[in-house]
Amino acid sequence: MSQDNDRETPPHLPDRDPVAPAPEQPPALNIPPVDPQLQAAMMAMVEFMTRQFQAQQVAPEPRRRRRAHDRDDDPAPRTRIKTRDPDTYDGNDPTKLRAFISQCKLVFRARPEDFDDDEVKITYAVSWLKGTAQRWYEPTLALEDHQLPEYALHWDAFEEALKTTFGEPDPVNSATHKLDNLRMQDHHHITKYNVEFNEYATITGFDKRALFTKYYKGLAPCIKDGLVYSSQPDTLAALRTHAMNLDLQYWERKDEDKYRTASISSSSSKPSTGSSSAMSSNTPRSHSVQPRSSSSSSTPSSSTSSHKPDLSKILGPDGKLLPAEKDHRRKNNLCLICGSKDHFSDKCEHRKDSVPGCAAIIEEESATSASEDESSASPN
Repeated sequence: MSQDNDRETPPHLPDRDPVAPAPEQPPALNIPPVDPQLQAAMMAMVEFMTRQFQAQQVAPEPRRRRRAHDRDDDPAPRTRIKTRDPDTYDGNDPTKLRAFISQCKLVFRARPEDFDDDEVKITYAVSWLKGTAQRWYEPTLALEDHQLPEYALHWDAFEEALKTTFGEPDPVNSATHKLDNLRMQDHHHITKYNVEFNEYATITGFDKRALFTKYYKGLAPCIKDGLVYSSQPDTLAALRTHAMNLDLQYWERKDEDKYRTASISSSSSKPSTGSSSAMSSNTPRSHSVQPRSSSSSSTPSSSTSSHKPDLSKILGPDGKLLPAEKDHRRKNNLCLICGSKDHFSDKCEHRKDSVPGCAAIIEEESATSASEDESSASPN
């Protein structure tokens, strides 16, 4: 046996992982301690940015209730104010220019999406001009774009050109004169006075103290009398409020007087049933003569109308009673003057009236009575 075979084989050893080298330690950093205030500020900043981010996550807008005629692509409805078109302006009355411009501006504010350009505003205003004012702007329509004046491009310049051409020469002086002469009468309402006062006061530019004096000066006497018995206001707003309350009380009192007068007149025109019956029972019945048709038109009685009687039917050409009428009155014991049965001709109240034929009738009656007395006294 050889020597190599005599050597013993070492036992098999399990494989072992090689030992890894220890990692290198980073060099130690010299970090200073954090300031607590700075750390709190940084945390607050982080929280603020977090809230801002969460606020951007807006919830979807709730869908409005759909209707049968709505479509998915219809935008949300926009509120539109329906305004009245301005009155046409011809340039003849300077006092109407301010109202025309105000009406145009009202339309612009009500429809801002339609009048977002000055040239559109100017075109709209020009469309409501007529007469002299329209002829003033007509030459501008024939110009090219680069030739247009300033008042054809910008609304402020157009408004100023209108005021310079057609407005009052001195609006401040004119408004001051109108404000000084503004007066409110007792039969006027204070609303009209306030509107006119505000219109002139805006143009004059007076301060509150001057306007206070002018406002009190133009009030109606009935309101000034009410201010005497109350505390005097010291500001224009307080004076205006107090004057409006006094005006309201004044017209309420006027309405009460009117209703009371109407009720009194209606009650006096309709007397009560009890008073009318009492009057009818206590008043003696008048003796009205109602002769026949032949004598009704002869002479008026004291209770008949004052129309002149028609004597042609009872008097002859000589002014005396006709024989038929005379016999009728004698047989029925009627007065020969008025035809009444309550008295005779010597007691008639119409005896002294200037009635044609009265003297002849009385003389004939006297002669007839004397003859009848003589015949009765003579023996057979």
